Amino acid sequence: MAAKSNLRRKAILALAIFSFWSIGTSRLLAQAASKAYTATIRLESWDERGQPASALSATVNQSVRADGSTSQETYWDRSPGKGSIQEIVDTTALKVLTVDHSIRAYTASPISRESAARRQANPPSCEQMYGTCSPGESILGYETQMAEITPRGPGGVMPNGVMKVWVAPALGWARLKEEHYRAGSLVSRRTVTNVREGPPDPALFQVPAEYRLLDPAELMAETAKDRGEKVSERTLDQIRRRMKARDEKIQRERKP
Repeated sequence: MAAKSNLRRKAILALAIFSFWSIGTSRLLAQAASKAYTATIRLESWDERGQPASALSATVNQSVRADGSTSQETYWDRSPGKGSIQEIVDTTALKVLTVDHSIRAYTASPISRESAARRQANPPSCEQMYGTCSPGESILGYETQMAEITPRGPGGVMPNGVMKVWVAPALGWARLKEEHYRAGSLVSRRTVTNVREGPPDPALFQVPAEYRLLDPAELMAETAKDRGEKVSERTLDQIRRRMKARDEKIQRERKP
């Protein structure tokens, strides 16, 4: 029972991180502004016993525009039959939209010009991004370079954590595979399973007009409820404070 409860907590945390606190996952492919494509990504996770953790596994449909904007729709294994959770990062409009298609609602937040510029920049090399790189495996017909890095969280370096990434020069150094290890054991993997080069459908970057606009905490609470979870008021208050502080900082930076 304790292990199951812990897994549920991890699932809620994953939902919170994905939907409201991070746009890191959507940069899995969007490393360069000069390439446009759509792709399918498979996210896999394992628990401390090496067993598949379906609560933290998902399939992602991602689209990348030439300006570095991304649209990412995630279908969690733990919520079969539910609509996707979509994240749209628009580097031209300087905003990020998080959409829950199951409850037909979304939230909108600003992004800084600096963040948009990073997405629009074209990295010159693997070494420029990660330091030491070496030849990697061929993935979907693309030659790759592999780098091993130490991930960092809000508190700094993650203990016993190592991340390996495989990037494709022909796709503007996009990450085609990513593996996370903790204490020597593989805990998660993200793999691109399909890529189609070319401009994505513009509709993927638009929210249906009939969807409700909510604040981030409201959307998270309704999303969790729709999936049989519950988020504490303390967590929602933390989200409100963080998002308010971030939005105010971005608005100050935008003033001339």
